[in-house]
Amino acid sequence: MRDSPTQYLSLLHHSREQTDTLLRQTDDPGRRAAGVAATLRTLWPESPVFALRLQPPPFPLRAYNGSGAERPEWLSSLDAFLSRYEIAHPGPRALAPLPAELSKPGHSLAVQPVVVAGQPDAVLLVALRDDTPSEKADLFWDVLEFYGEQLGTLLALDAACRAASRRQQEFAQQTEMADLAALASPVTHEFNNFLNTLILQLMVLANQVPEQFRADLRTIGQQAKGVASLVRQWQQHRGQHRAAPRPLNVNALIAEVVAWLAETTADSATPLVPAHDDQAVPAKAVALRATLADDLPRVEGAPFDLRLLVRLLIGNAAATITAQHGAIQVSTERHGDAVLISVEDNGPSLPEAVLPRMFELAVETREGANQLELAACEALVQRRLRGRIHAENRPAGGVAVRVQLRPV
Repeated sequence: MRDSPTQYLSLLHHSREQTDTLLRQTDDPGRRAAGVAATLRTLWPESPVFALRLQPPPFPLRAYNGSGAERPEWLSSLDAFLSRYEIAHPGPRALAPLPAELSKPGHSLAVQPVVVAGQPDAVLLVALRDDTPSEKADLFWDVLEFYGEQLGTLLALDAACRAASRRQQEFAQQTEMADLAALASPVTHEFNNFLNTLILQLMVLANQVPEQFRADLRTIGQQAKGVASLVRQWQQHRGQHRAAPRPLNVNALIAEVVAWLAETTADSATPLVPAHDDQAVPAKAVALRATLADDLPRVEGAPFDLRLLVRLLIGNAAATITAQHGAIQVSTERHGDAVLISVEDNGPSLPEAVLPRMFELAVETREGANQLELAACEALVQRRLRGRIHAENRPAGGVAVRVQLRPV
């Protein structure tokens, strides 16, 4: 064992870094256990780690000899020992006789529980020579208890980080599915219109074509009605599983979207960089400015719908900007008895004849714009948020999209 407390403090600091790195780099329990065992052997090389468990039962123990080799044939003896030990509840710093099967005479086992999130989820079993001087044994226990506390903290933080990462991934998947459902809304609407027109025309043709063709037309009409029925069922299913509307804080949701876009586009070729007033941003970036009026009334809707609307409007505005020093202005204000949300950009303007049809699927607007997303914006505003949306050219160039929502 090391003789200097200063050496132990240095080794403890190094071992904590090693363990932290190990937990971040692998999920494999075997590699984790082997890494922790190797770290513990650097702290007291003459007192080998015989077993450790980094998770609560039924997760298995891992057993190692003084050379660091894994010894699975010891596991049954150590499991039986640990069961007896946990039942007996010996006092603190108590040593237990080493099982004879481990063939290590002159040693006893020190058992150190590792408490994770208030529960003794892990355990360390370390051998200590019986002839170890008392002052050295005290230092051994100090180090073992301290390391157990450090390991417990690291395991708890690691578990919390991994749980948060899983929740984030699940949320991203749910958001992606919800985005697809929102984008499908204008498509199904147009498809329904097409089917209704097709069925009507087939009914007219059935009375005008020769008799030998009418059976085929009736078959086509029946198939079209079947598809239309499936589309209606899908739309009804979506409606039944939508979040119930509630009062929304418009400014808070917009601020949330602006922060999210800044974070997720930071590594892209044209990042969206939040800016204030005339603050300069890199030439290839798009300045994203938010001017939010105070004391806005709340509007009624689902938070996801408003977040998605703002995200799609900002994303499409950014996609149309080709010149350097691009800028997008998001603002809110009272407008009579409505709340007005504006998303303005300094991209190209639109022909006046195209502006009223900017949110139609079949209309080509500005290069870079996604017509499916723009059509989804109109559907979100009209059908979910019960408001109005329109676009207009800015005097200085670019397009401004205005969304009017009724307050609660």
